[in-house]
Amino acid sequence: MRQTVSKIMMAYRHMHKCYKLKIPLIPTIYQKLIRLAFSAEIPCSCDLRDGVELEHGGLGIVIHDNAIVGERTKIYPNVVIGGRNVETKDPLKRRYPIIGCDCIIGAGAAILGGVQIGNNCKIGANAVVIEDIPDNSTAVGVPAHIIKKIR
Repeated sequence: MRQTVSKIMMAYRHMHKCYKLKIPLIPTIYQKLIRLAFSAEIPCSCDLRDGVELEHGGLGIVIHDNAIVGERTKIYPNVVIGGRNVETKDPLKRRYPIIGCDCIIGAGAAILGGVQIGNNCKIGANAVVIEDIPDNSTAVGVPAHIIKKIR
């Protein structure tokens, strides 16, 4: 069954392709248009894999410049996938989230810092994730804690 791609994801795909081809100015124009038309902050350097769905037109979504979002992930409105200003002694520690495949991120959720969300995870609405979530888990709350793990 073929899915239709939303307008915001089409704009992102064009913007990201121009960014990878090092075409100047066009990615910036796309980024400003996405901000204006969809009220979403999606930088050209983030990596949204195939099948990512931004529900309700991507309204209010903010994504970190280096964030990676896995295939077939659904992101609901007002989600923040961002960095975190935490002092670390390890200069190699990443400061951006990596989200696995087949995840669902509920409305208003915040995924902050260098966390890794496993495959097939669900993040509840308004949850604040500041620690890694293993595969096949459901996390809710502030800060998020695992309430269900599927084997």
